[in-house]
Amino acid sequence: MNKLLYIDDSETNLEMFKENFSGTFNITTSTCPMNVFNLLEGQRYDLILLDVHMPERNGFQVLKEISESRFSNIPVIMFTSDELQVIRYQALASQASDIIYRSLPDKEIELRILNKMNLFSKRNTVVKHLTLGSLSLNVETLEAFQHENNLNLTPIEFKILASLVKNYPEKITREIMVKKAWNQDNVLDRTVNTHLTNLRNKLPKLEFTIESPRGTGIILKKTVRERKTMPANRFFSNIFQEL
Repeated sequence: MNKLLYIDDSETNLEMFKENFSGTFNITTSTCPMNVFNLLEGQRYDLILLDVHMPERNGFQVLKEISESRFSNIPVIMFTSDELQVIRYQALASQASDIIYRSLPDKEIELRILNKMNLFSKRNTVVKHLTLGSLSLNVETLEAFQHENNLNLTPIEFKILASLVKNYPEKITREIMVKKAWNQDNVLDRTVNTHLTNLRNKLPKLEFTIESPRGTGIILKKTVRERKTMPANRFFSNIFQEL
């Protein structure tokens, strides 16, 4: 049974949801949005359901924190009674997987959640690991290794590297990379450059380098090792010594 984590400050909402959908989903609930990462560390979930209006931290703040963590691959649905258009727009702008209104029929709510879970399951089945040379990336845990040594990348650094590995040996535009790494359309160039610099510093001995020629995108290139050659005078000197 698919595992669902539902965060809502209303005990009534949580109990009603469990009563209606516990036959379809394995449901874990919490009234505390501050507790979300403790729960995510405890077990693997197929989807997160977030209430929008919560006093300690609203659903969009929690969504942003999840999207910047190693759990960013888990689909997040905003679940609310607030049907104002501005809330819907904010959910879409925040890259939520969907927004569902409590006023919808139970069957539609169930199917919408199942659809997102199935997409998540298929995506994870297709690609769980990426490899390139001595580099190995675990897409589920957002960890990168070189010769089994953990490179300790941040989630953003991992997503940048994963995008470059997937596109190797082709370049990727800065716009596409920003979309994949930040789930946003607009990120300051200074912020992008800082993350690229930090990533380069963590890959000092790889056989690949990250290059970003101005105006041409970002590319992962194989390091060209210079072949050491013996100076001509020394070469002929050695020959004469052997004769």
